[in-house]
Amino acid sequence: MEDILSDWEDRINFLSDHIEELESQLQYYQNLVAEKDTLINNLIRENNSLKAQGIVNEQPISIPTEPPQELQYEIAPQATVPPPNLHPPPVVGISPEIDSINAEIDMISSVPIDNVVSFDSGLRKRQCPQCGAQGFAIREVEDKSKLISYLPHRIYAKKRVCIKCRNEF
Repeated sequence: MEDILSDWEDRINFLSDHIEELESQLQYYQNLVAEKDTLINNLIRENNSLKAQGIVNEQPISIPTEPPQELQYEIAPQATVPPPNLHPPPVVGISPEIDSINAEIDMISSVPIDNVVSFDSGLRKRQCPQCGAQGFAIREVEDKSKLISYLPHRIYAKKRVCIKCRNEF
């Protein structure tokens, strides 16, 4: 019988501790609710003061029924910037060598750009001049008739062959 009484006392102690814990949680949540209520009241007062000043719009937000139209942007023309002057202004009368160098610089800079040789970077597409085939239809093979070097081993020039029309170029 004493065992049953001790078991009931233990159970009562456990439940009383659990009740105290729940009461402390209840007190915490009541304080939290009170803080939120004061925050809500402050926001309501602030909203009313803004309404009185005419800052807050009373109309509800409406959801558009039509899809938005695509915006048309105009691209402003870019201003053309002249190329920088890479040559310093000529100094005249210091010495005859400098005068001759300045004359050569003026002569070189006066050559029109159209007459300047442009270098091919080799990045253009390979294309057959006869049938117009491009890319993988053009093969590069060694031209055995044109020997470039004997040493360290024989090096021949390259020629291109179109595999569609068999044109060599």
